[in-house]
Amino acid sequence: MNLFCFPHAGASATIYSRWKSGLSAGIKMASFDLPGRGARMNAPLCYCMHDVVEDIYEQIKNFEIRRGYILFGHSMGAIVSFELAKRILRETGYPAKHIFFSGSNPPNVPSKHLEIYNAEDRIFIEEIRKMGGTNEDFFENKELMQIFLPIIRADYQILETYQPNECPLDIKCDLTVMYGTEDNTIDLQNIGCYSRLTSKSINVRTFTGNHFYINQHKNTVIEMINKAAEEYI
Repeated sequence: MNLFCFPHAGASATIYSRWKSGLSAGIKMASFDLPGRGARMNAPLCYCMHDVVEDIYEQIKNFEIRRGYILFGHSMGAIVSFELAKRILRETGYPAKHIFFSGSNPPNVPSKHLEIYNAEDRIFIEEIRKMGGTNEDFFENKELMQIFLPIIRADYQILETYQPNECPLDIKCDLTVMYGTEDNTIDLQNIGCYSRLTSKSINVRTFTGNHFYINQHKNTVIEMINKAAEEYI
């Protein structure tokens, strides 16, 4: 079973590097760097969801999709997972077995949050701080900020200019929705909108913590993935 993992805005694929040791033997994990970060630091950044999905789909072609795949995405990565699932289904006819939406509002509902990707640095940085999960030393390091701030802005532009497809769509797979109880980016009134995405089962799981609850609950999240994969292997 393939497990494709996608990081949150500004992050690289290395955030999932410690997951492999906890995954069941039948799961083959692959995490993907978007252009401009990690192993692809020298590649031009993407600024729209379409370009991100096309870039990743070209990499996915190297995997045996027909043997089954699960998608896991946190925050921005959850939206990427959803759009990639649509792309793979459309091109190959193979739906995902399961998609894990972590720390994300439903992709079929327009965001109500403040648009900040083009805000001045002071405002943009303060909004990032509010989400938690980033060490304060990062914000004090001017060299790091010069490198990573354009990357984070590009990712926020991808998210904030993303237009969900309003047409009915059945992605034909089971869904698990996960978020932290103190995550102020989650609109609880819209969680039910996930039911419009699939005719399969939906499981909603909450964790103590903020937007980056997965840092504290990594082992539980991995166990949920293992348990879900058992149904399909």
